[in-house]
Amino acid sequence: MKKRILAMLLVVVMVLGLVACGGKKDDPTTSTTTAPTTAPNTDPTAPTKGPVPTPPPAIAMKPVTVRLHYNRPAADYEGWNVWFWPLNGEGAAYQFTEENGEMVASITVDPGTLKVGYIVRLNEWEQKDVGSDQFVDLAGILGGTLDVYVESGVEGHTVQKGADLIEGTAITSAVYDGGTKIVVQTSTLVEGEITNETFVVYNSEGSDAISKVSVAGFTYHITLAQRLDPMSEYTVMLMSNGSTLPLDMPDFLSSKEFEE
Repeated sequence: MKKRILAMLLVVVMVLGLVACGGKKDDPTTSTTTAPTTAPNTDPTAPTKGPVPTPPPAIAMKPVTVRLHYNRPAADYEGWNVWFWPLNGEGAAYQFTEENGEMVASITVDPGTLKVGYIVRLNEWEQKDVGSDQFVDLAGILGGTLDVYVESGVEGHTVQKGADLIEGTAITSAVYDGGTKIVVQTSTLVEGEITNETFVVYNSEGSDAISKVSVAGFTYHITLAQRLDPMSEYTVMLMSNGSTLPLDMPDFLSSKEFEE
């Protein structure tokens, strides 16, 4: 009888033990696991936005017109025309018209264009006046009129500045690489010492810190303290005269990083 009672008690103890273990396994209130937390960035050296710059009066840039005056001693202008093209741009034929006894052909290009090429030719390339391509240097010209005088059979030209000509240094290109680098090109050399304050990169929220600027000719390599917002629009400003240009941003929407 005693053995039977002991056996029954042992069974009860085992059942109670199993029930107790099952409850701890399935009861969510017994879990002590906590989600990991990330400490906020409290680094006092982290770069922050500066104010939107207040520049000096901006340069009033406008299109540049090159007027080519062509002289043929025999005055045989029939069929002669000019093939003009902006540097790195497409070319086209321009016809001469008579102005005050001179034969003149004109092309108008965007401000910041560094050179205009030209070839004086007969009809559709039947003959060139001179064999090599000729170029009018527009570096430092931000707008207005430039008169160029060409003598038949003579390479080169003479230049006369128009009364409306605007001269100065302007930003002609500003390209962001998607990281911390910006390459800026200017129409002429920026005067004075080149420092981290020579250029300002900014959007509607303020300016971004620049950690380094190096120069090679008319090209300036800007290193930023941090990456730019890929979905924002930025402007680069030359602080000495207020010349600005929108920053050319990469196409992040089609980048491998965005697709991943």
